[in-house]
Amino acid sequence: YRDVEPIFSAAKVSIDVVKTKRQGEAIEIAEKIDIEAYDMIVSCSGDGLAYEIFNGLGKRPDAKRALGKLAVVHVPCGSGNAMSCNLNGTHSTSLAALAIVKGVKTPIDLISITQGNTRTLSFLSQSVGIVAETDLATEHLRWLGPARFTYGFLVRLLRKTVYPCDIAIK
Repeated sequence: YRDVEPIFSAAKVSIDVVKTKRQGEAIEIAEKIDIEAYDMIVSCSGDGLAYEIFNGLGKRPDAKRALGKLAVVHVPCGSGNAMSCNLNGTHSTSLAALAIVKGVKTPIDLISITQGNTRTLSFLSQSVGIVAETDLATEHLRWLGPARFTYGFLVRLLRKTVYPCDIAIK
């Protein structure tokens, strides 16, 4: 916050801050947000909160309009900051905030995945097998920072874990 707030203030950006307290809360917030009251939703987090925001906007009855109207932007503050790195070219919070206030539009492709009756939106990449499990199974190791991914990968590699699946693509 200390690196980002002065940049937003200098640019005269009006800010409403909501601190999420639990996983899935950003989905609920984005699903109910008044899209006419805001130009963007800024995720100060890792990639997970941006993922929740996209999915909340995607659950709305006016999903196409909401996803087209509101910019979803990212200030990198987590262990996975691929969105900021890809869209802003940086892992720096202050440089990402500067890119946001400059208003440079950078489109991002979303993928829609359906499993049974559940539809999920994803961005940047979709993974199965060792990459997905390494991410999901190391949630309890977030205190390790990015090293959690290396540790998780090595554990699964040494165990020779197999991931059978069927994938169909239209």
